[in-house]
Amino acid sequence: MRDLPRNITIVGPGALGCLLGASMARAGLSVTLLDHRPERARVLNDSGITVYDGDRTWKANPAVTAQTHCLGPQDVVIILVKAYQTASAIKAVIPLLGPGSLLLSLQNGLGADEMLTALSPSTGVAIGATSQGATLVRDGVVRHAGEGNTTVGLITSGQEARHMLERTVEAFNLAGWPCSMVRDIYPVIWKKLLVNVGINALTALTGMKNGELLDHEETVAIQETLVREGYTVAEEAGIHIGMDFTACLDQVRQVCRATAANRSSMLQDRMQGRPTEIDYINGAVCRIARGLGLKTPVNDTVTGLVKLFNADTENLPNKNR
Repeated sequence: MRDLPRNITIVGPGALGCLLGASMARAGLSVTLLDHRPERARVLNDSGITVYDGDRTWKANPAVTAQTHCLGPQDVVIILVKAYQTASAIKAVIPLLGPGSLLLSLQNGLGADEMLTALSPSTGVAIGATSQGATLVRDGVVRHAGEGNTTVGLITSGQEARHMLERTVEAFNLAGWPCSMVRDIYPVIWKKLLVNVGINALTALTGMKNGELLDHEETVAIQETLVREGYTVAEEAGIHIGMDFTACLDQVRQVCRATAANRSSMLQDRMQGRPTEIDYINGAVCRIARGLGLKTPVNDTVTGLVKLFNADTENLPNKNR
């Protein structure tokens, strides 16, 4: 436990939040899950978090609360809510941020980072991407769907923030989440973003599972154009993800194959009539492109269609597949 964060709060008891909270608690770290629903928080605090992990099932009991006043300033606050919930999450965690606190976002897409850096100058901000897979079976019960690496990096300056992030990386590794810190996190964020750009909106509009996108020449062609537009925007923005376009597109298709039976999070959100993260994925590509004077007509189109049909679950193609 040498030099590890003394107290960690995870905002959002969804699939990844529950998995990370349970993993940290099992490792002996002082961790609290912050829930915006008081009744659910009480239930989870009493019952603990159950994790189905391959052929093993294990349980841990991180503290869960909907109240922030009893926690005091935290060393690390980890944001694991949907990107469109960032503003409300920031409002909730302000009482937890003291001098030297670190705010770490592991959210999808781009855009939430800008809101986080608008906090007080004394708050260090880091963002990251994780390949850990998790599915929420029901409240407090999560299925660990796949191991993966987590990569984080600072987007504010300061030696104190850097030291706290280094300590946080140690905490992740102790909890069984392989984690590393890089100097420039944005190539990592964009690499994951381009995978989501090529998969999420298409599945949300067609109702197809990830692997089915490769079964139809129409979706294959649209996917290639979506990723090409995003790749071009990244290059023009000075973000070099470390692979050429062909390798990038191949990575997107490898993810489709590796997760062939999965429904993307955006498809699941649409099927449940929830808001989607389209503005932070394909919509982020469109927004950045406009600032660079570039055109992204296919990403513009799918972004508009997802927003137009977001709650139209009754007419969702193949929704029962």
